[in-house]
Amino acid sequence: MVRNVRVYSAKAVIAFVVAFILVIATVLSVFLLPAAATPFVDSASASTSGLYMYSWGSNTQGQLGHGDIVNRSAPTRIGDANNWIASATSAGGSFAINTEGELFAWGNLSNAYQMGQGRVEIGDEVSLRVPTRVGTESNWTQVSARSNNVVALNDSGELFRWGSGIPLGNQGLPTRVGTASNWTYVAAGNTQVFAINADGHLYSWGANTHGTLGLGHEENQTTPQRVGDRSDWAKVSSGATYAMGITADGALWAWGLGASGQLGQGDFTSRSVPTQVGTAYNWVDVRTTNNTSAAINADGELWTWGSDVNGQLGRPTSAEAPATLPGRVGTDSNWQVVMGGNNHFLAFNTYGELFAWGGNLAGQLGVGDTTSADEPTFVLQASSISMAARGGGSHSIMIFATMPVSELHTLTKNLEKPEGAPELAKSFTFAFESYSFDGDAANANLLPAIPNRVLTLDGSSSSVTAAGTTTITGTKDILEGIIFDRAGVFSYLVSEVAGSSNTALPSEMQYSPAVYEMNIYVRQSQEAGASAELYVYRITVTPRVVDNDTQTVGHRNDELVFTNTYVPYEEPYEPPYGPPNEPPCEPPCEPPCEPPCEPPCEPPCEPPCEPPCEPPYGPPYEPPYEPPYEPPYEPPFEPPYEPPYVPGGSNETTPAATPPSNEDGGENGNISDRDNDRGNDRAAQVGPKTGDSSNSAMHILHMLAATLFIVVLCYRMRCSSEMLSK
Repeated sequence: MVRNVRVYSAKAVIAFVVAFILVIATVLSVFLLPAAATPFVDSASASTSGLYMYSWGSNTQGQLGHGDIVNRSAPTRIGDANNWIASATSAGGSFAINTEGELFAWGNLSNAYQMGQGRVEIGDEVSLRVPTRVGTESNWTQVSARSNNVVALNDSGELFRWGSGIPLGNQGLPTRVGTASNWTYVAAGNTQVFAINADGHLYSWGANTHGTLGLGHEENQTTPQRVGDRSDWAKVSSGATYAMGITADGALWAWGLGASGQLGQGDFTSRSVPTQVGTAYNWVDVRTTNNTSAAINADGELWTWGSDVNGQLGRPTSAEAPATLPGRVGTDSNWQVVMGGNNHFLAFNTYGELFAWGGNLAGQLGVGDTTSADEPTFVLQASSISMAARGGGSHSIMIFATMPVSELHTLTKNLEKPEGAPELAKSFTFAFESYSFDGDAANANLLPAIPNRVLTLDGSSSSVTAAGTTTITGTKDILEGIIFDRAGVFSYLVSEVAGSSNTALPSEMQYSPAVYEMNIYVRQSQEAGASAELYVYRITVTPRVVDNDTQTVGHRNDELVFTNTYVPYEEPYEPPYGPPNEPPCEPPCEPPCEPPCEPPCEPPCEPPCEPPCEPPYGPPYEPPYEPPYEPPYEPPFEPPYEPPYVPGGSNETTPAATPPSNEDGGENGNISDRDNDRGNDRAAQVGPKTGDSSNSAMHILHMLAATLFIVVLCYRMRCSSEMLSK
């Protein structure tokens, strides 16, 4: 009986060990296997932080909101309010929502249905040339408009529509659509509406010529109809008679009229159901115009396709890159959001730079003229933008914050030093010479003087190390306290004052004589008046003198970057003895050499002598010994000096292999180092995706396998013993 119990216990031990190994292997696999990619999910929410609103382009009906009917070809601020969060434009109207949830409209006659003011009697027609509130509600969150059709959502998820058109009907006031209260995204077409609810379902209704509604037929609809059976729609945009959408997996879909290739299918065929564009699953934003489409993917690339009558593709076309398929615009990978009008596009990149291209007959590109552009053309740079602002029609309404003329235009200093070199405190001086105003050097006296700027780098500065080089970085506001009192282009010559740095450490600083021209573009947001505002809309930097590669400059508008390098002398080697202490050696290091430099002298100090036998003997290297080998020699360095510390031998040059000692002679430093090593080992064992963790995992499995072998062996020996005892 006892024997059976013992045999059972041994089996249990073996089973336990096997199970333990499997558990450990499973746990380690969790740490070592890469995580699955997270699918893209977009958001249709607007920012709640208010900004100024700007407009430009056609103003024949007062749709720019400035109280007149004068076109403008450059962004002009609307009023003094800075609480706008969302905007939309249609053929002759503009709409916006502020942080209070109030909805405003302007641009058409007051009796136009789309203004949302109610239908007034003929003869009472008054053009709404400034933002005019729609109703009294204070809970609006989204608005979309196209042609004479307007739709909006409130914070209860309710959807409202007003305007004119068949078959949607004529409604002079916001009218609720159905009873649902779970709408999250809405888009207006010329005579159709698209909306997404909280379940990710896409609905459409209105005119259905060419299958614009995506329902598989061409019959008009007066109530919302579900499009397909997908439950992951994230975004939708409607053109004149076609639409495009993005699903949560990043796929791009198109349907409706395809006569201009705007569906991106490589042909001119219309489609009445959503059809995927290409095979990519990384699209994040899409925008439709009359007959041209644009989209941005997760890599920040901008792609366009469709009609190119006014250069709105922003790219050349060819047999390899036809207009009927998505083609990449330029080579930039920093696009953030794209908007569209009738035949022009506007897009912001991650630097806050606004670019425009396409038709420009009314100045809707905002570049200061009325010439169309067939590639993205710089408009301005904003410090922040509203993602819910959309240009449209032949004018543009955008919500953003400009850069004040005396705020945060930084100069960046990068100092490169060898990895492991001592920390330092250095100050660098930069000079700004007034050069010209509006390109005329004779008017340089109109420029406000920018004093020399001093930038200090020290141990508290940010740094990054790569490939044996540590780069220390600091920034300085170059326009602090500088006020520009007029619009124009202010040009300065910027240079670093060579030799201006100071340091407590001896070093060789490599300065560059490079000189750069910095142009500061100042614009007036409105016509002259009490509310006129001056702001910086662009800063460019171009090289004037380039001597070598030790100093570089950034070209991203307000980025001005200088990079220098330095090589410090390692202590205690004072000049001229910089590491690695190569000859020529200074007297008295002439043969005969002082002990322990017995001839022949070993590398790296070739004859006639080897340091540290060179005066002055800087601490802690007192003659004739070099730390850490001061007498009495501590074990294991007793004579005859075992490797790696053989006097006069080649391995005498490897002191880095010896653990550093404390200045007080104790071993706390060594203990701390060992603790740190143990901590690093532990981190390596649990850290994901590292070579050390993989090796540690294999080592654990080997040890466990050995343990299993020993247990099995013991068990067999025990069984053999029992059989013999029988």
